[in-house]
Amino acid sequence: MFEVNVIEDLEGVSALAHEWGNLVGESVVDQVYGAPWVFSRPEWHLPWMEVRASSCRPMVATARTEGRLAGLLPMSRTRGRSVDFFSTYLEPMTGYCADYQVPILAKGRESALEPMLAALFERASGQVLVWRNLPLTHPAAQTVQRYIAARGWPMVAKESVCPYLRLPDSYAKAEELWSAKLRQDIRRRRRQLDGRLSLEVIERRQDVSGWLEELFATHRKKWHAESQPSEFANLSHQKYYRIMARSLWGKGLHLSSLCIDGRRVSYHLGFLSEGWLYYYKTAYHKEYSYMSPTKLHVSMLMELGCASGWQGFDFLQGDEPYKLSWTKQHIRCLNLVAGVGGGGLKFSWHAHWRGQAKATLGSAVNTLKRMRQRRVA
Repeated sequence: MFEVNVIEDLEGVSALAHEWGNLVGESVVDQVYGAPWVFSRPEWHLPWMEVRASSCRPMVATARTEGRLAGLLPMSRTRGRSVDFFSTYLEPMTGYCADYQVPILAKGRESALEPMLAALFERASGQVLVWRNLPLTHPAAQTVQRYIAARGWPMVAKESVCPYLRLPDSYAKAEELWSAKLRQDIRRRRRQLDGRLSLEVIERRQDVSGWLEELFATHRKKWHAESQPSEFANLSHQKYYRIMARSLWGKGLHLSSLCIDGRRVSYHLGFLSEGWLYYYKTAYHKEYSYMSPTKLHVSMLMELGCASGWQGFDFLQGDEPYKLSWTKQHIRCLNLVAGVGGGGLKFSWHAHWRGQAKATLGSAVNTLKRMRQRRVA
């Protein structure tokens, strides 16, 4: 039997940070990584709740046995944007920002998930559950689907993929895993730039702040030049990444730059955890695009990984062609929408109509975002 509770205030959730971190270290893992994801850590979630307090209310289910934390399900009741008519829905705490969203369950205590789901859904009856990026390689994926189906609630499930590459013990062997076209292109460009290329890894905490500001500015400039909105034009997003970077410094944060003739031309904000490099946020100076700086940056990170004994390189969510030129391996993830307690207009909107409306109106919305961002800039 488990003692289950649902915490709905940031102070109460923050008080769990130490226990939460310990639970992550001993939690059930998926079949590919064999280790917890950095996206499960409290240092990832708590900054998001701090920054998004006005639109996200925590709903964190916990399960204890003999007073010891055995399970934790970090969710939030989120107020949607204009496209959702500002209605609320239930989702994992950091929404779309985390590429893997899993319950945190102590090994041998997997049965804690169902009572946590029951307690959570009792508080959220009539809400829509939007659960993105739940890896099918994690045992929770089947439990969640089975729980919802057993109650006859409407549910729509789709799949996405996270391409990844297990790194061999040498860079030469890694090259052989890429597509022939990619391999030839990178070899040619590295020969052309021989002696001019270098990889910089940020190793001092005092250098993080300035590096982040360069990333934000470079991302905004590139995306605006392509008539697209930049997420880093959003001040709350900038604040989140600043706080998160401070929280995860020394706990997996990995910042690197590709330099040409000593100048930073490509930036990568990612994570190195349990030997896996998470390829997360990138930007580059557009005037160097003819040199393929992103490809060169990835190749040099893989070269570093092979030399350092990393386990693998995870490109995270998305099956974009450029990712598939590096690898054919991937983790399948579940993205589901369910009506807690039944269907209705809110369920139909999130499950069926929202995607169609976004595709139809996306261009107009992006134009409005660009205009607003340029006024702010």
